[in-house]
Amino acid sequence: RCQMCPSGREANADQSDCVDCDSGWAASTGVCQECDAGKRPVAGGSRCEVCPAGRQANADQSDCVDCDSGWAASTGVCQECDAGKRPVAGGSRCEVCPAGTQPNEGQSDCVQCAAGSATTTGDCTACITGWVTVAEAGQSQARCQMCPSGREANADQSECVDCDSGWAASIGICQECDAGKRPVAGGSRCEVCPAGT
Repeated sequence: RCQMCPSGREANADQSDCVDCDSGWAASTGVCQECDAGKRPVAGGSRCEVCPAGRQANADQSDCVDCDSGWAASTGVCQECDAGKRPVAGGSRCEVCPAGTQPNEGQSDCVQCAAGSATTTGDCTACITGWVTVAEAGQSQARCQMCPSGREANADQSECVDCDSGWAASIGICQECDAGKRPVAGGSRCEVCPAGT
């Protein structure tokens, strides 16, 4: 009599015996079928199933393996995260790092921007001369901002400091007043000293 092969098996060429499906193949009705990309056989080879979040099928689709650092998968196929993003939620998707941070070299986590750099898009950029990093919505180093009149950025561009006596700044860079001039109130520019002073 004829009988169907059990799950994960199909009849051999002369239909005299049942043989295991090849690696990455499954059978529930006695006919082995290759698993689609991102899937691997489960339940004794009876069906193909998508690999869990953050994993994809290995080369022969016999098992699931973790995505590489900086990659994510929600449908069993790992995809590299775009610049400024890192995997979250168990590796199921990529997400932009919070303001003031960017992905580390392997894109596995977010790290603080270097002093004098800021970002809201996950890609830290150095502030221009005379500008400092400022917090926004509780996130440090979210953006760059020019120092107010009479002040300039400190060495690591983390805060504004007053210009030295006899110096003025209007664009975040202190400059010494020429001979016979002094800074106006607020230190935004230099003006000629009044006669007799």
